[in-house]
Amino acid sequence: MTRANFSTGPVALSASVQRALSSTTISHRSPAFVEMLSETKHHLRDLVNAKHVALTCGSGTLANEMIAQQLGLLNERGLVLSNGEFGARLANAAIRAGLKFDTLDAAWGDPIELPTVANKLDAGNYGWLWCVATETSTGSRFDIDALQALAKRRGVRLCVDCMSAIGVTPLDLRNVHLASASSGKGLASVAGLAIVFVQSPPSSHDDVPATLDLALHLRDDAVPFTLPSNLLAPLHASLQELSLLRAARYTEIAEDTALLRRELSRNQLAPLVTGVHAASGIITIPLPSAVDSTRIGQSLRYANIDIGFESEYLRRRNWIQIALMGHYPRATFKRVPALIREIVDQPARAAMPHSVEAATPSGHCADARFA
Repeated sequence: MTRANFSTGPVALSASVQRALSSTTISHRSPAFVEMLSETKHHLRDLVNAKHVALTCGSGTLANEMIAQQLGLLNERGLVLSNGEFGARLANAAIRAGLKFDTLDAAWGDPIELPTVANKLDAGNYGWLWCVATETSTGSRFDIDALQALAKRRGVRLCVDCMSAIGVTPLDLRNVHLASASSGKGLASVAGLAIVFVQSPPSSHDDVPATLDLALHLRDDAVPFTLPSNLLAPLHASLQELSLLRAARYTEIAEDTALLRRELSRNQLAPLVTGVHAASGIITIPLPSAVDSTRIGQSLRYANIDIGFESEYLRRRNWIQIALMGHYPRATFKRVPALIREIVDQPARAAMPHSVEAATPSGHCADARFA
């Protein structure tokens, strides 16, 4: 029976992406690879209105470390916005890169309003501003269009972590200095490729480690270091699909997210973030202290439904997440809030059950209830 994947990653792959993943490996120096890389970069640039894009092996964290290296070359003080785990990780990347910066913090899930950002920028002498588009840990979002306008008026370079926004919601990065992404999550491919979008290509610097030197990755058809075709091919296939269905996909995810929020509220499972600051594609749900988030996640897993619950920052706060990324089954997601509610209302068992039937709410067979 097919699993229903509502996690932030690894996400479920389409049939064409799976075929690309299992295709025969080709050399990263071959003409076929160079052509595939060129097409992949074209699709990525078109997706977000960026002039240039670099790809290399690594996670999204590596992409942010590449951005941090570029910010260090500016020798200017910056401002990092942080109201969740991944805003905090940007600050950590800035610390590790030795950047001069301040943070503008809010409690996890609380918004950092645009006037607050404007006042902070006006009070300091900042050359750059760094934030996430979608804060994965809380399911909140920043208004990237408004931040671009704000930064442009003040002559501040805006940098954005787009990991959980790209491929999920419309993004226009034409006035963003640098932006990061990865091949997993909303791009509906296999994780393992770090992506950096650039508007003005930088010069190469010997002070930057070679693998983090953005300029090396931005040369025409550049493959400065080994890039496995079995990571590039799935991303290439997924972007081809996305280019044909982009508007419909964004609309579908937004509508499905809104429906999930309504169903969660109807089942007394209030999302952490609501209103205009709520992100599309991911919902974080705080649980009552008497309910163990791990029990919820594992019970659903036994019933062939995957949600987010195992990340350390979720476990520490007793939160769970539902994400609409990759190729999620629309026939199943509508049922998830009621299923969570049933598990919440069940008394905790001394040990996890050993069968799908035992783990399924109300004792129903998983085939009948969750297919």
